[in-house]
Amino acid sequence: MDYQSKNVPPIRMLFTVIFAVIYSMASHSKTVATSTAMPGYSHQDWHKLMTQTAHAAAGCFIASYPDTAWNPVTCIAGSRHPFRLVPKLEGLRQNATVGNGTDFSAQVSSGTISQAVGTFPVVTNVTTETDGNANVFSLQLNTQVFNTAACNGVSGCRGWQQFIYSTTTIGGAFMQYWLLNYGPTCPSGWIASSGSCFRNSSIMPVPAQTVAALQSLSLTGMANSAGLDTVILSTGTTLYRASGQDSVLNLSQGWTQAEFNIFGDGGSIPTATFNAGATLLVNTNVSNGTTNAPVCAGGGFTFEGNNLSLVNPCCPYGGATSGIAFRESNVTIQTQSCAILEHPLAWLPVIISQFLQ
Repeated sequence: MDYQSKNVPPIRMLFTVIFAVIYSMASHSKTVATSTAMPGYSHQDWHKLMTQTAHAAAGCFIASYPDTAWNPVTCIAGSRHPFRLVPKLEGLRQNATVGNGTDFSAQVSSGTISQAVGTFPVVTNVTTETDGNANVFSLQLNTQVFNTAACNGVSGCRGWQQFIYSTTTIGGAFMQYWLLNYGPTCPSGWIASSGSCFRNSSIMPVPAQTVAALQSLSLTGMANSAGLDTVILSTGTTLYRASGQDSVLNLSQGWTQAEFNIFGDGGSIPTATFNAGATLLVNTNVSNGTTNAPVCAGGGFTFEGNNLSLVNPCCPYGGATSGIAFRESNVTIQTQSCAILEHPLAWLPVIISQFLQ
């Protein structure tokens, strides 16, 4: 049951519940921290440290909490399967489901994005998902289309980069690079696809994840000028990383917009179909060297989609962590204020709802 359908208790009882929940969470967090083998590092500190050291080398790596080393693993051989750009950016289409041009993206007002992180802080009434088969989906962090010297002066050519975790079609985390409208003859090492060209980074093998774990998954994309671009899938206690040269498209010089969501896995059925009653809170953090809130830009970039519809409002927030938060659902749910949806308050309504059941 969605928390909005609950009867609201008297204000004194509500405050009592909130304080009890916060105390319980703090106590649990303390217990977890003291039980690790690495004193002084919380789970969040560990994740931040590992992200900061992710540019050290190209290839595929894994790290498990609380170990601070990135351990090299054998990459998957490059796949020739393309994920796809929506032919035309449609913006917000009335009553349309997410994907194929419909989505919210975080757009920075100055500078360029060096890192973006996508999460699902609240997952409500999600029991199943199919893309032809159960638990077949992709998580995508997509950039906007941008100018790149890799087009080699071809008129109308633009760059596009995706940070992807694919459950089945690829079976790992990787980056897919595009030279859009390059023409039928691609540069060496690139694969032709409908008048454009694409190639993949190294592919980090990842055990297949399920929607039951969706709330614990996060996808990070990083662009590092004159260094490595990196994708990291986090499953909570394990990080899976693949890195490649930023010079493929020079993303670090042109990344200004980030779209994150769950989509179909890019196969013959490109839609992630959730059970009736499913609702997700989507959170996209972006780093561009400022504390300014990004803009909620209407529209997405990937052709793949899901069967959830966007729920207004989309809420931008700034500060030490900046980004956007919004909900999507396949049922009619009550509109909430941005004070509820913005990070880090997103957990509060669902925690209270569970406590009062």
